[in-house]
Amino acid sequence: MDIPGIWSEIDLEYYWLRKFPALKLHLERSRQTPLAILDAYDLRELEVVLPHANRFHTLEIIGNTENILSRISRVKFPSLQYLSIDGRGESVDILPRIQSCVPALKHLELLGWRGPSSVSQIIAAESLEELSLREIASDWKFKNDSMHFPSLQRLTLDVRSPISFLEAIIAPKLVSFCYTAAYCDDPIPTKFGENWSKFNNVSRLTFALPRFQIASEETLLLSRSLCHIFRGIRHADIQGDYVSMLFSPCMDGRSPLDNWTCLETLDIRDFTFSSLRSFKCIVTWFTKRRNLGKRKLHFKLMQEHDTDDLVMLNASNALYQTLQDCCASVVFDRVAVSC
Repeated sequence: MDIPGIWSEIDLEYYWLRKFPALKLHLERSRQTPLAILDAYDLRELEVVLPHANRFHTLEIIGNTENILSRISRVKFPSLQYLSIDGRGESVDILPRIQSCVPALKHLELLGWRGPSSVSQIIAAESLEELSLREIASDWKFKNDSMHFPSLQRLTLDVRSPISFLEAIIAPKLVSFCYTAAYCDDPIPTKFGENWSKFNNVSRLTFALPRFQIASEETLLLSRSLCHIFRGIRHADIQGDYVSMLFSPCMDGRSPLDNWTCLETLDIRDFTFSSLRSFKCIVTWFTKRRNLGKRKLHFKLMQEHDTDDLVMLNASNALYQTLQDCCASVVFDRVAVSC
């Protein structure tokens, strides 16, 4: 009770139903430490902590969004760096009210919003270093090069129109891109001119999926285009569903991953050996790299979730031995391998 750092995180859901004395005691014990305010759903609990707004470094808004945004738009948050807002289907038109309240904002997460014709004035932020757009409705429309993020370093998109968003942003310091959507509405680009050179500095890329969802055919095809758009990738993290699409040769005999000429490490998540086809595809690609004299990669296979379809790989298998020979290192993380 005499260590204020223990009390620096306040989950307002715990204090629901007007447990105000306990909430005030929590604030008292936090003394002057920076505060993380989580799960702000009801304005009544939020009102108790707002007098300490100068100490907020994190704020999560998960409901009653319009009323809460209207209230906090009249408050200054000089130290707030992380802001997450669940729109619950609301339009992002209500967001400009808080733009001037968070001058030090570095990480913005927008979840479940509907969009207007343009969002350039809504999410623009000079100090923003990380932007996450998740479960965004497909009615967002963007103009090319209409959004400037001079400090943005990390971008996560779970949107159904990722290409139009990428065409719209200018982010010279962007180094990390993560695409997580299971469905895609954008036309798949077939030409990649100079306009995509703005992403040459992106060195880390992730292809993920929402849990328990399967990527649509359009999303898998889009991943091929993203390999062309982001050519400077050094570290790649790929969900297992993308393996067949990204490792298999295209019409010109080259695999989409061959566009990453600077690649150093490659991780594949949620991979099982229930079918050897994908594993053969991976080994074939690595063998081709070795035969062409290309750099050996550090390779990792990971299984993050339990599976009912457990199949082990025999370590004496010729494919396994070939993989070992073709890579700088091979790590199997929670992937079943027998002796």
